[in-house]
Amino acid sequence: MEHIDKMSDDVKQAALEEAQRTYKGFINFIKWISVIAIVLILVMGFNNFLDDPTASQSDPAWKEDYMSNMGMDE
Repeated sequence: MEHIDKMSDDVKQAALEEAQRTYKGFINFIKWISVIAIVLILVMGFNNFLDDPTASQSDPAWKEDYMSNMGMDE
């Protein structure tokens, strides 16, 4: 019976070591993903990536051209 307990302890120790190694790898992976996301957000922010200079406003002077192009002449 002692032999089985010894073997069980060895298996538990090996499983614990593998779990710790996997956890450390997971934490490193999450750190790198976070760093990449933060850098990407900063780069996009400094380059005004989502800036719409027209603020989604249409130019009324183009209405006539638009209507003509769409075949909706009055």
